[in-house]
Amino acid sequence: MSTQLNFTRKTDMFGTTFTLSNKDKSFSEVVAVNLDFDPIARMSKTLKEGYLFRSPNMSIDEWKQTLLSLRNIEGEHLATARIEMEKDKKPTITALMRFKEKSDAAIFAWSNVDVWQKWSDALEAEAITEDKAYKKALKNPQKVKINKDGTVTIKTTVTTLGK
Repeated sequence: MSTQLNFTRKTDMFGTTFTLSNKDKSFSEVVAVNLDFDPIARMSKTLKEGYLFRSPNMSIDEWKQTLLSLRNIEGEHLATARIEMEKDKKPTITALMRFKEKSDAAIFAWSNVDVWQKWSDALEAEAITEDKAYKKALKNPQKVKINKDGTVTIKTTVTTLGK
């Protein structure tokens, strides 16, 4: 089940502490503690176009690194995250980051090249569609049919990865 995650921040005399959590707080992790700046202050909730980056399996330590790299970003940006929590599996966090300005996107890309990849809205839509199809296939596994004469009929699907 995929759930949207929210950033919350708490500022005191030591700095700003960031937490990443879902609405019901069943997942809540402190991402960064006592930062001397607030990267969320310049986030725009309405940013729909710009330069998009994606990190498909983000750890909490990588979030801290990402937040620290936002210190030099001056323009509008938007960070979103969703978590995939499945029974008996480690939660997977997929993060998206969008920048309005090309220069901010370039700074972000160079400082986070090991964690983030250049992405687009079309690729994100395709990834979501493929993920839904994969989960549907897992729920409805193909069944083996045994004929009256004892032979087995199996339907298969072949996928080719590049040429």
